[in-house]
Amino acid sequence: MEQVAVVGLVIALAFPLLGALLSALGLARLALMAGPIWAAPALASLVVVGEQSGRVPTMLMEARFGLDPTSMAFLAVCAVVWSMASVYAAAIMRGDGNLRRFGVFFFGAMAGNFVLIGALDMISFMSGFALMSYAAYGLVAHAMSVSSWRAGRVYLVLTVAAELALWAGAVLAWSIADTWELAEIRHALATSEGVAPLAIALIFGAFGVKAGLVPLHIWLPLAHPAAPTAASAVLSAAMIKAGVLGWLRFLPLGEIELPTLGASAVTLGALGTFGAVVVGLMQRKPKTILAYSSVSQMGYVALLIGIAARWPSIYPTTLLAIVVFVVHHGLAKGALFLSVDAAPRLASSGSRVRTSISSALVLLPALALCGAPLTSGALAKYALKSVSHLEQVRLPTALLNVWLVAGALATGVLMARFLIVVWRARSTRDTETLPGAGLLAWIVLATGSFWALAILPLTLPAKWFGSIQTTTAMWSALWPLMVVAGLAWAALGPPGAVLHRGVGRVEPGDLLGPAVVLSLYVSRRTRRLSAFLERHWTRGVARLDDRVDRIILRVKATPGTRYQLWARWLSGEWLALALALTFAAAIWLNV
Repeated sequence: MEQVAVVGLVIALAFPLLGALLSALGLARLALMAGPIWAAPALASLVVVGEQSGRVPTMLMEARFGLDPTSMAFLAVCAVVWSMASVYAAAIMRGDGNLRRFGVFFFGAMAGNFVLIGALDMISFMSGFALMSYAAYGLVAHAMSVSSWRAGRVYLVLTVAAELALWAGAVLAWSIADTWELAEIRHALATSEGVAPLAIALIFGAFGVKAGLVPLHIWLPLAHPAAPTAASAVLSAAMIKAGVLGWLRFLPLGEIELPTLGASAVTLGALGTFGAVVVGLMQRKPKTILAYSSVSQMGYVALLIGIAARWPSIYPTTLLAIVVFVVHHGLAKGALFLSVDAAPRLASSGSRVRTSISSALVLLPALALCGAPLTSGALAKYALKSVSHLEQVRLPTALLNVWLVAGALATGVLMARFLIVVWRARSTRDTETLPGAGLLAWIVLATGSFWALAILPLTLPAKWFGSIQTTTAMWSALWPLMVVAGLAWAALGPPGAVLHRGVGRVEPGDLLGPAVVLSLYVSRRTRRLSAFLERHWTRGVARLDDRVDRIILRVKATPGTRYQLWARWLSGEWLALALALTFAAAIWLNV
């Protein structure tokens, strides 16, 4: 019975490939509108299969699949986001001439995302990860414009580099564990030395590209504005979570203390949390602002990964906090990306009711992302605070408090900037009305910060749910929003002139520009050095040839007997005799 359940799970995870097949046959809009049907088997497996695992002998290397509380939460939120994004794409992109190609790539990435979530062996996980990553290139470059091609190139270069690093780390891990099962690989990396630190570093960096970890994040602010709205939603809400799950599946978190990895993750998380906000405030496009918001939010996940790596005894609690954060961020960010296109469409009719609904549906996920009271954001914020203030965590308490408070304010300011940009674009864009199917998909994700609490694991501490309902917790979540509201009001007036002057000064991709300039400088210097070395090498070889020719001429000019002696040496007779005598002496001494 267990074998049947596991095979059924694999079929459910790969079921979106039927949507790709229908799209390839020219029924892309029908396949996209039926998005919830392709995700339904994956959702049903949460109940039917439950926490089971097993091998599938007919698959490559006897693949192992199964579900646990962590993968069940990941699969639930990803299935909801993918299905709603599919419905929205069908409603909005019905006039797109390249909808067939979009559907093929969309459902290919969807299937890859589902497969890697249920995979428990390295080959299956990396196969799903590769399918998702490379199919996403078609979503990024869908518009085939100059900006989309540039974004696609940057995305593809980083994806290939990440795949190479992941394969290198995986091969090293396999050489230690002598098995493809992820649980055994984690244990082997924890108990082995030698190449284990290198494998851990390669795996951490490879999944850091997908998770948007600084400084590997530069593809995010370029890809989101270039991709269609539905694709942007799944890129940020579902696909970057694959990097987080990769960390949890491959790294030996909770088994051994990894101080170097912990310090690196915490440092890069801090840079992402605050650096991305600074750069995001200088952007003009709402989707670019949301991309930097994702980089900032992933900084909190990097903080939790660093804490788990440094203090393995609290890994179970840290894992729960990561799951809560992933579910919350996936639903909120998916709704925000849809709102970039949906809000102007809904408000374009001029009706006050539609405008009010549009404003409410934009505000709900934005406030949840800021940790508003009685939302999934408040629960995620409390979980993060609970983990960082555990007794085992010996980070400076003052530093953590500043991080959490300043991070909440920074997120609020960035969301205020996003709301301002979206509101100003509302009256300047001439868009079509929002179809009913698109509105329904947007509503499902926009209200996710409230019903998301029902799909979180039941093993969450009861204290977390009870604590966010107290007056103290509500005030703690509310006062940063009040401060942000005041700052937003000031930014719209004369005090915001300094900020307005800085807008647009930093291009999307931030570090990409300096990296290109540096590479051109290094290339120019390298060419000069190469020319210098080639010039002197040529001169040196020419001089050496002249000296050899002079020696040969002198030898030929010597008397006959001496010339014959030189010729014998050059022909190797004397050398062969010397080697024979040497070997004979060695044999004689050994005997």
